[in-house]
Amino acid sequence: MIYIIIATMAIINARIDFDIIDNGKSPDHTKEALIRGAIILALSVFAGGFWWMIGLRFTSASAVFWIIFELALNWLRMKPLLYVGENAKTDLFFKSIFPTNTGLYLLIFKISLLISTICLMVHFGQA
Repeated sequence: MIYIIIATMAIINARIDFDIIDNGKSPDHTKEALIRGAIILALSVFAGGFWWMIGLRFTSASAVFWIIFELALNWLRMKPLLYVGENAKTDLFFKSIFPTNTGLYLLIFKISLLISTICLMVHFGQA
């Protein structure tokens, strides 16, 4: 259930950011990341479990949000799905590590993060 909420939240937030960008402004990435992170953390805590399971759920839910948000925003902006922006600190960080094919490597990182946390959750019987 938490992942349906997260996916919906990602699509809505992509639309909000699209409207901001479409009006010639840049979203406040730090503020938005803190707010979104707090909401995902609250949902993870609400879902219950030991602290380590809350941490795994938070990580996997964040990965789901990140994947869906980026793809939805790029689709709304009519950019290539693996487009990496010019302003967000995470985009700049990954561009510094992977100067070419940044979007592909970033997607691989996100999917690897999601799969590894799901595997840990399944291993501990909490998925």
